[in-house]
Amino acid sequence: MSGEVKNPGGYSVQEGLTVLSVCTLAGGFTDYAAPNRVKLLRTENGRIRTIEIDLSKVRRGRTPDLAVMAGDHIDVPHRRY
Repeated sequence: MSGEVKNPGGYSVQEGLTVLSVCTLAGGFTDYAAPNRVKLLRTENGRIRTIEIDLSKVRRGRTPDLAVMAGDHIDVPHRRY
C-alpha cells in the first residue's frame, strides 16, 4: 500500500479484503489523494498487470470493488490540480 493514504505500508491479506477495505485499513485517504485513479498492481504469469480503479464509483455502488490477492500492491496517486 503506497501513496496518498494516512498509513502506507505492508498489510496482511485476509480473505474477503477488497481494494477499498485495504485503503480503509491504511487509515483512509489523505487530503491530496485521487481516489478516482487508484492502481492495483498484480503479478500474473510473471508479468505485472495494472488495473485502474475509480474508488469514488465503488463507494457509490457504480463499480464493483475488487478482491485483493496475496502479492498485490495498491497505489493511491496524488491528485492533479
